[in-house]
Amino acid sequence: MRYFNSANGYLFINNSLNKLVIIDKSMIMKSFPNKWMSNKIKEAFMCENYESTYTSGSTSERMQIVRPKDWWKGEYKRTANYNKYLMQKEINNWKKAILTTAICSNMACYLETPSYEERIIHNTLFLNIHPDPNTWKKTDIERICYEIELFKPLYIDVDPIYLSILLNKISDYGINFQYTPQAISLSYEYCTKNIRKFIESHIKCPIFNLYGSTEIGYILCECECGQMHLCDDLIQVELIPFKNRTDLFSLIVTSLRNPFMPFVNYKTGDIVKATSSNNKCECGLRTPTNIQWVMGREKDIITFGETVMTYGDLDEIVYSLSNNLIFVYQLLLEEKNGNLIFRYTTFNKKDIPQIHRRDFKAKINEYFGTNISVNFIFEQSIRPEISGKFAIIKTI
Repeated sequence: MRYFNSANGYLFINNSLNKLVIIDKSMIMKSFPNKWMSNKIKEAFMCENYESTYTSGSTSERMQIVRPKDWWKGEYKRTANYNKYLMQKEINNWKKAILTTAICSNMACYLETPSYEERIIHNTLFLNIHPDPNTWKKTDIERICYEIELFKPLYIDVDPIYLSILLNKISDYGINFQYTPQAISLSYEYCTKNIRKFIESHIKCPIFNLYGSTEIGYILCECECGQMHLCDDLIQVELIPFKNRTDLFSLIVTSLRNPFMPFVNYKTGDIVKATSSNNKCECGLRTPTNIQWVMGREKDIITFGETVMTYGDLDEIVYSLSNNLIFVYQLLLEEKNGNLIFRYTTFNKKDIPQIHRRDFKAKINEYFGTNISVNFIFEQSIRPEISGKFAIIKTI
């Protein structure tokens, strides 16, 4: 197993990691901080050359981590090497704005409402200060638009649902907002195909998907050809078959990027779709490309018999039937009776035609190969979970 450092070449080779136990968040939380207290961390504490934060809590309980101060600055720089457009830019020196959950902005969000100045850390502006973007009022939208125009970020990193809600509300309130950055990255949670298409229709700049986590950093980066590339600098992934699907895998990561908390055989809790082939991408980058897409979280799946449905599987059905009308949605499994409830909102706030409901139910039953009751609830908005992220599939 090779670990590659873009600055120094191969760092070391280890072929025995598969003999080690797979760790998860619960195991780390039990051992933190005592079993992680190395001399390097103690020195950093003495010099105050560290930062501490928490994961968002979308895959499990929130986990505390410690890392060198300004660690994410290096993550942006290394990730730019996996996208030719970003590689040609001085992205690490660009002004950035981040629009995501209040929890993911926790280095800037406090109990009191932080000011514009308090939400600027180095060259990055954190825009959101509310737990639910559905509750943004006109004054909130005007503030966000004004701050973007004032700060003039060249690069905006967004939760795709938060950005699409912002764009929708800009239109609803008739706010004149014309700012266009040099690039936008979609990360933090699953981006549905309808939302991706909606964002691309409103903002004309390069838009890329990124996948990573607070504790690991970025793991996958989308190139200009739409292909996901493994960000293999000081990182290695292992794919373990998931359930009985030949195309789905649990994502196991080993990362040496954070010298204070290296992760070895770490179970991310996410599912990826992958192929056995690793073809060279037309973009010219030689990094691994066999991971096609991130399909959602392991804990958020629906199973009937031997058939498994992930976020990505459900999204294929929604995208094929809704004519891009459906915005935020949620498929609920009633555990007591096995019935399904499909909650959904639309971009135009009008209900979908009855034929789309019939087609959706038919596709769901075709997918699972059985007759399942599907009830529909048209909503004006769907609240995010306590983490600030949205649950596309949920058992109740």
